[in-house]
Amino acid sequence: MKYLLGEMTWPQVKELARPGTVVMVPVGAIEQHGPHLPIDTDARCAEAVAHRSAEATGDVPVLVAPLQSYAISGHHMEFPGTMALSSQTFLSAIIELTMCLVHHGFKNIFWLNGHGGNFPCLSVAARDVRNQVKVCMAVASFWQIAGDQIKAIRESGVGGIAHACELETSLIMHLRPDLVRTEHIKKNIPKWRTPWFGMDLIYGRKVMLGHQVADFTRNGVFGDPTLSTPEKGKRFMDAITQAVADFLKDFSTWDLDTLYTYDE
Repeated sequence: MKYLLGEMTWPQVKELARPGTVVMVPVGAIEQHGPHLPIDTDARCAEAVAHRSAEATGDVPVLVAPLQSYAISGHHMEFPGTMALSSQTFLSAIIELTMCLVHHGFKNIFWLNGHGGNFPCLSVAARDVRNQVKVCMAVASFWQIAGDQIKAIRESGVGGIAHACELETSLIMHLRPDLVRTEHIKKNIPKWRTPWFGMDLIYGRKVMLGHQVADFTRNGVFGDPTLSTPEKGKRFMDAITQAVADFLKDFSTWDLDTLYTYDE
């Protein structure tokens, strides 16, 4: 790996606390992913993307912090194995961990998200950190950064990529095929009675609805994992890795004082 914070000494970390260094913190979740995927799917995918994209940035220094596994998963609690933090606890943890990095001199901090339920709190955290200090804290889910690339590879229609789906199942088939219970793979795409709400990581939804996962699925799956293959998982991972690496290289140059210009 290029720079793994957890494997470094404090003098090594101090040396990297300079302009142009990006600290990337992968954040996932520990929650059910249907009867065919491991409970650490989101955490495993986020960590893999973080490590591989850091390796792909060339000479740009990227310090990868240890994975934040536990997150916003209360809506999965009907399914055993899920371990969740409250929104308040998660938000506080993100802000406090970010402020630790700020305290040590880092100014470009990126939280790479691997679980959709985390994003609202991550967005609030980024604003709250900026209210305290003038640094660049950015947050994004890897499928947001690589949305166009994922669209080009996916075979499913709207609803096919959401949870334990074509994307996530393919990624785990690529990363850890021994953890995929292929005999339990089953498609589940709800037929919504409204155009205002739906589930797809790439196409999104028009309206946010508070819900429990068990409200809309019996087995914990949203999407079409029957279209997943290890080969497709590698294609997804390669495309996502390159897209995130491209962002990291650009993000390393961000400064709030010079990020924009006025029209004269």
